[in-house]
Amino acid sequence: MQTQDNETQHTAGPWAISSSINNTESRVSYYIGQPVHKGLSMDECVEPVGLASNARLSMSKDECLANARLMAAAPQMLSALLEACNLIDRDDPQTELACISSERWRKLVSDMDVAIDAAQDGTPCQVEQSHDL
Repeated sequence: MQTQDNETQHTAGPWAISSSINNTESRVSYYIGQPVHKGLSMDECVEPVGLASNARLSMSKDECLANARLMAAAPQMLSALLEACNLIDRDDPQTELACISSERWRKLVSDMDVAIDAAQDGTPCQVEQSHDL
């Protein structure tokens, strides 16, 4: 959530995914949060802020992992969306994106692509927040 002074109230990103050590063939849980260190099994260890789980078998393991990836990408997607909103005058329906330099536009599109990739396939997201776009 953004406050009036542009400070976020959520746990800062980037976020990573860590598999539960109690996963079974049919039941899985993934913790989502800030990376802390690599575990003994080389899985990412996180300070959890969220959990994706199919403990009640209400979804497939693949759907559960996809949900975890989407949750982990949330801070980067929010950052890219905020940058896009900063570039677009939402009060003017005739806003022309031509007024945005091609370099600024390419960086914004790149940041959005990185966030989308992270949400869809778990690719580590490294979007740098820039306020001078």
